[in-house]
Amino acid sequence: MQIIVKNIAKDYGKRLNAVHAIKDISLEVNKGEFLGIMGPSGAGKSTLLNMISTNERPDHGQVIIDDIDMTQLHDRELAKYRRNKMGFIYQSFELLDSLNVKENIILPLALNHANKKFIESRVKHLNYLLNIEKLSNRNVDDLSLGQRQLVSAARA
Repeated sequence: MQIIVKNIAKDYGKRLNAVHAIKDISLEVNKGEFLGIMGPSGAGKSTLLNMISTNERPDHGQVIIDDIDMTQLHDRELAKYRRNKMGFIYQSFELLDSLNVKENIILPLALNHANKKFIESRVKHLNYLLNIEKLSNRNVDDLSLGQRQLVSAARA
């Protein structure tokens, strides 16, 4: 996946109360590259990531992922793209307490109407890959932070 960000900007508030969260940021991340974004609190890191992940729209500029200008897509198209092409691991993991580990991993696949055989195969592979097979039937509340992180990675 190649990500190109061109001159994006994002403001919050209006006129005298406006806060420039992001101002004229450009970057390029090529397939296989890793990028770390660092800075002090309030520097705009989360805003930048939210715009790259299409969860938030920039006020100006473009976010291009694999030659698709995300700023030109409608909300439904963006939601479909995120569902099919992106995975997210949130700082607070955002696992659903009402579901067990296996159900949390299955959730995005089920929402995407994947067939049962594919879901079972994928869950088995992810459980093995992340060494979380023994956690499958456990409740999220019973997991350590490290285990929650692994489950969140499997779901992503």
